[in-house]
Amino acid sequence: MSQQAGCGTSRTARRPPWRPRNLLVASPGYLAAHGTPEVPADLMRHACLGFTGYTGWPDWPLRKAGRRETVRPTCALVADSTEVLLGAAIEGAGITFTADWLAGPALRAGALVEVLPGWSGKESGGVYAVLPPGRLVPAKTRLFVDAVARAIKAGWVH
Repeated sequence: MSQQAGCGTSRTARRPPWRPRNLLVASPGYLAAHGTPEVPADLMRHACLGFTGYTGWPDWPLRKAGRRETVRPTCALVADSTEVLLGAAIEGAGITFTADWLAGPALRAGALVEVLPGWSGKESGGVYAVLPPGRLVPAKTRLFVDAVARAIKAGWVH
């Protein structure tokens, strides 16, 4: 068994123990100074931090309860590193659209808060357990994959 981020191949059996969710986050200080967006269109009046590696770049496709809205914010900072953008958001530079697993620790610590709760981006990719083809998977492998899935969910998703 191995782990793989992204998409697997047709020659392997894959089990997605967890699917990431993209969400909007900002520091409490940024929101106190600039206000909190109430609807996706409000993002156009904010300093946004754009990740060029995002599949939908430069658009931010958002969904909530079956509704879909796409915004193309003006970005105060654009980078190809999610870690750089997350750090900038923590320092109060603006709002970024990032994966829950990346923002999770800062959200739990209170360094970031979710903006437009309930609105999120498309779930794509993920972390997969890549298993040999066939139906028979040893019990210890299934138990290991289940333990990894629980650890990921407990550590990353808020």
